[in-house]
Amino acid sequence: MSFAKWKASELIRNLGSAFEVIGHMRPGSGMKVVTELANQEITTLTKKDMVVVWGGANDIARNEANNALIHIINSVKSRKHTNVLLVSVPTRFDLILTSCVNKEVIKYNRKLLKWMKQYEYVKINDSELQRKYFTRRGAHMNLAGKELTVSTLPPNI
Repeated sequence: MSFAKWKASELIRNLGSAFEVIGHMRPGSGMKVVTELANQEITTLTKKDMVVVWGGANDIARNEANNALIHIINSVKSRKHTNVLLVSVPTRFDLILTSCVNKEVIKYNRKLLKWMKQYEYVKINDSELQRKYFTRRGAHMNLAGKELTVSTLPPNI
């Protein structure tokens, strides 16, 4: 099961029937697709709602991190009517920390934090985890990493 699907089902289980949780997964998609889908879905949401956007790793791996940031910024600018939680991109443990991809992940997360400070309705959840929270190959989270990430989300979602 993909992480996003697992996360949505885990949120449903943790929050109970008082909340509606909708999860959309687009494996392999870039931030353009993610933000376009989010923008279509959230037109009726209010300040009582929160949209969680988690993506960017594929853009970074394709050397398109700046495009991902542009899509996020444009999406956030047009969504002042609801709360947004952006999840940072974790470094990859299948690559050395000094790899060009991991350097780009660090730069991407720093830029994301810098640009989003100006929007009071946007929060960023740091997804930086230790090696033990990833599978043996190091590119994907294991169950413990998934559980830890869900547990670090703000309690109001």
